[in-house]
Amino acid sequence: MKIYVASSWRNEYQPLVVVLLRSLGHKVYDFRNPSEDNKGFSWSEIDPNWKDWTSDEYREALNHPIAEKGFKSDFDAMKWADCCLMVLPCGRSANTEAGWMKGAGKKVFIFQPLKQEPELMYKIYDGIITSGEDLYKQFNTIEPQTDGIDSQPCESCGDECDIQKMEMDADSNWFCPNCWRELSPVMKAEYEELVRRGEIDPED
Repeated sequence: MKIYVASSWRNEYQPLVVVLLRSLGHKVYDFRNPSEDNKGFSWSEIDPNWKDWTSDEYREALNHPIAEKGFKSDFDAMKWADCCLMVLPCGRSANTEAGWMKGAGKKVFIFQPLKQEPELMYKIYDGIITSGEDLYKQFNTIEPQTDGIDSQPCESCGDECDIQKMEMDADSNWFCPNCWRELSPVMKAEYEELVRRGEIDPED
């Protein structure tokens, strides 16, 4: 299954959820690392002083090329995915994404590992999961979908590989397990360095 994980930059569970879902054979969009050359959208890329914007400045910034690129990456992934998993706690972006995907006829689940303020309208979604064990059970019962393809060449090394063992980024590039393992630490290290330098802010 192709899964869109909606959450917040602040959410410490999001990376663990991505790893778990991928270990179960699903194709997962990770907004923190959408692809090898895309480390996720940040308002600070547009303006380091973005938190001081007026409402008019914010509205104008939505048309900035960096904002347009970030929106396209996430929205394309929302359309690509079969299912959304919203990991709480999260903010406006994730709730907007989950709501759109439910309206588009896709399955949407809530993962709430910590106590949260109750939300009545979450009744529209397909289930609320409250533990890692239940999360595993829910997505371990769903068969990964590969559109009838048995194998695919790796984007990095070119080797043909069993598609059930491969990972796919948001640009539909397939990677064999070895290449993906090599790429993942690099993407994580680059992200942590950007956070350390203040170039990425933990906004929703």
